[in-house]
Amino acid sequence: MKALFVDDDVEYSSIFVKYLNEYCANLNLRIECDVCHDLKKIWDIAADYDLYFLDIEMGEINGLELAEKLRASFKEKEIIFISFYETYVFQSFRVKPFAFIRKNELKTDLYITLSFIQERLFEKHIQVDIPISKKNVLKVEPADLIYCQSEGHYVQFVFKSKENEVCRIKLNQVENILEDYGFIRVHVSYLINEDYIDTIRGTEIKLLSGQVISISRPYKIAVYSRIFDKKAGMYYDRNSIKPF
Repeated sequence: MKALFVDDDVEYSSIFVKYLNEYCANLNLRIECDVCHDLKKIWDIAADYDLYFLDIEMGEINGLELAEKLRASFKEKEIIFISFYETYVFQSFRVKPFAFIRKNELKTDLYITLSFIQERLFEKHIQVDIPISKKNVLKVEPADLIYCQSEGHYVQFVFKSKENEVCRIKLNQVENILEDYGFIRVHVSYLINEDYIDTIRGTEIKLLSGQVISISRPYKIAVYSRIFDKKAGMYYDRNSIKPF
């Protein structure tokens, strides 16, 4: 994984990279991190990275505005904010950051964040068996499954990197298996992987693919509570911290 640390503070950048390398070695996590001080050159190199660590206050450039532009161009890459100012936490939600690291709590927050990056990478390779019949199972990698759609007595499994599959099974059964892997029921006919949600507005969810799926009334409260409570917990409940 390649990361880019964007900050106009040269001294702090060196401190950050030092701890990043140290913690990655402890966690057996491979992250190559480059530093960008010349903020005008970001767009020349941004596409080469999987992960961005962004300071929020950088002279004339605002990290939140930069993050919005990065998110618009690279929807599936991860953004992590780093700042002395916790007041930016809720403003940062609009670009769906993976985490928010407090500069004055760098050691603690960075280690926790890297631990969850490690967990996320591990989850991408998990394979789950969904029983289709007494003899057959559908092998699914949750990280590659965008959503499941109920169609009568069948469920269509929509994947990111392979052909869709249709199986005779109830969506409730699929939900019971996948709910621990970041899937959320938004409609009687839809079970969605949270990682593929782009925006939520009113009763509609827009996926990273651009597809729009309705949130039905019985599920709206549960969907909003799960998504937004989860984000708030990222910052204020350090014992139950989760990435998003």
